[in-house]
Amino acid sequence: MSKQVPINIVIADRDFLIKTGLKCLLSKRNDFEITGEANNIAELKDILRLHQPDVLIMDYDQPGAFSIDDLVFITRKYPAIKILVISNNRHKHDIVSTVEFGITSYLLKECGEDEIFDALYATARGQKFFCSQIVENILGRVPAPCQGLTLTERELEIVKLVAEGYTTAEISRMLSRSIHTINTHRKNILNKLGLNNPSELVLYAVKRRLIAA
Repeated sequence: MSKQVPINIVIADRDFLIKTGLKCLLSKRNDFEITGEANNIAELKDILRLHQPDVLIMDYDQPGAFSIDDLVFITRKYPAIKILVISNNRHKHDIVSTVEFGITSYLLKECGEDEIFDALYATARGQKFFCSQIVENILGRVPAPCQGLTLTERELEIVKLVAEGYTTAEISRMLSRSIHTINTHRKNILNKLGLNNPSELVLYAVKRRLIAA
């Protein structure tokens, strides 16, 4: 049996405790290999010139070290690098901007171990992952529904309920449809839009303005 290749990770954060905590956490599993760490954008640029990781963990909101402009630079110069933002910044405008610039996933620094691992695995696969508080913040910024909708009215209704955090069982009761029917609708919606999971569905709805605040 061939040995699984670990996920290469670079950490970009000026805070010593954050870097130390992430390294300690990732050392618990053999799936990850930290190939670099940067305290500021100059160090990060040097690392990326030599080595492009599978996943870059970055806090872009650190004045004097990293900024959203640095994030834009990286996404444009190294589009193949998947970026997991782990930050304390929960401002709606900044979060939505990072999504529009092309980051893959976004967590808050208060997120727990399981959520960090889930985010890393999803990010490495190219799937978007956002903690629930980030999704709520994004939804709060959406101004109006979209035009030119490709979903049916029933599918749009289900998208809205999923985005609001309702489970399949709850949606089943609310719409007076079986759980099997709701699951079928959800799978059809994901297939129709070319998405992989509910997080990507929520972000698609946000970016296309399918969901009103």
